[in-house]
Amino acid sequence: MTRGGTRARPTRTGLLFLGLLVVMFLASMNYGANVGFFFTFLLAGMALAAWPLAHANVAAVELATEAPAEGFAGRPIALELAAEASRPAHELALHNRGEPCSLTTLHARCHPRLALGPLPRGRHRRITVEIHSLYPLGLFHARRSLDLDAEILVFPAPAGHAVPDCAPAPGREGEQGRQSEVDFAGVRPALPGEPPSRIAWKASARSQETLSKAWEGREGSACWLDWDRLPGSDTEARLSQLARWVLECERGGRPYALRLPAATVPPGTGRPHRHRCLEALACHPEAPRG
Repeated sequence: MTRGGTRARPTRTGLLFLGLLVVMFLASMNYGANVGFFFTFLLAGMALAAWPLAHANVAAVELATEAPAEGFAGRPIALELAAEASRPAHELALHNRGEPCSLTTLHARCHPRLALGPLPRGRHRRITVEIHSLYPLGLFHARRSLDLDAEILVFPAPAGHAVPDCAPAPGREGEQGRQSEVDFAGVRPALPGEPPSRIAWKASARSQETLSKAWEGREGSACWLDWDRLPGSDTEARLSQLARWVLECERGGRPYALRLPAATVPPGTGRPHRHRCLEALACHPEAPRG
């Protein structure tokens, strides 16, 4: 983790408060009001004491990532953090271009979930998180930036309207691709939108979750999602279309394989296979820039 500097600047309320003190001071001088001087310097002392408190409130907090995270490009990604304070910290907000995560009071260690802003496709190993606070009086806005070590995998955003062209396995055209069978391989957790015909009702009744039937097929019976069969030359558009096909094949329960210029994932189904395919798409090299 790289520690960033801590800054505390006056808020709009703080600037209005400063203007009020100036008016009170001038009025007290004009009328010789000792009570006015007393309250002016009393309020000024409170404001001066609030500045180091605001600075120390965010400086006491340390953050670290708790677990790897993954998601799709263009969508918020939830990242689990470990937050710890050397002294009680109050009214904190954690930001990273997404919805802020609020912590009312941090006495010791806690595990907040931060919604990261949309990230580009690929593997990200560092993330910047900002800690904000208006404590104690709202006169100063304290902010601190931390660069955290992270393991975040961002898949291409599923997109495209093309229908997958299920090519036969490489080198096996016409052998058994049209007549090979698909074998039952057990059950797996059901995916959202799973058709009722694929639900393993008896196994689901004995379990605490809804289960779906999983199948395995020979290479000839699998749907090969082939990079070379996609039209166009835009790398990101091709990856997005392949990502959509992966999700559709997984939802339908049909064995599928993925072939990219730099990687090939053999046929299979299930969550681990889906993750391998999406990971291969996420880590595909970027197109060269001319």
